[in-house]
Amino acid sequence: MHLYLIRHGQSTNNHLYTTTGAENGRVFDPELTEAGARQAECVCNYFMSAAGQNDPLLDPITHLYTSPMLRAIGTGLPLARALGLELVAWKDLHEGGGLFLQDEETGELVGMPGPDRAAMAARFPDLVWPAEMGDGPWWDRPAELPEERLLRARRVVNRLMEQHPAESSDGVVFFTHANFLNYFLTAALGTAGEQRLPAWFATHNAGISRVIFRPGSEPLILFWNRTEHLPADLITW
Repeated sequence: MHLYLIRHGQSTNNHLYTTTGAENGRVFDPELTEAGARQAECVCNYFMSAAGQNDPLLDPITHLYTSPMLRAIGTGLPLARALGLELVAWKDLHEGGGLFLQDEETGELVGMPGPDRAAMAARFPDLVWPAEMGDGPWWDRPAELPEERLLRARRVVNRLMEQHPAESSDGVVFFTHANFLNYFLTAALGTAGEQRLPAWFATHNAGISRVIFRPGSEPLILFWNRTEHLPADLITW
């Protein structure tokens, strides 16, 4: 089984931090910027192009999963529509912390409610919202603590292996987030302990990484953070 890890396109929060160096004005579930939407199209166009189809480092895609956060959904939908595949929401692919805002006086992270099934169906009628996500807000709890993130990443790895065993020929895509990618990598490599790897694996907006899971062997990181599908003016953080 091979897995593509694709970070979402540029969000309004990403643009805010890049241009101001601060998070004043941050929203808890940001949309894609115009540049982010163009990055999503670039991801789609490359996989669908002759260059992508003839790329020896790429193989066919059979399953698409996305974080339920708006920026990830917006990044995944163009490719899902082009391939004619379902884009399935997977709660545990969300960014570290979940949906939250920071109290300006106390610094406390305050959990914010996510949209519910009806709202998501109205906005994204071709997004699959699994029954396990429930009908109410998908996020209805305090901000996720740092110590919870590796546990969540290990849940994702376990479920991934159950649904798409290493010996399968499945080509899986995760549309997800930079922080989560680092915890996922720690979990996928089977690292012991309760901390993520002592390094940060940087990923640009719409950067593509590929991990191959092989039966009876360790995962193979074939490449990390490819950006050649993006023009120079769309390589952003």
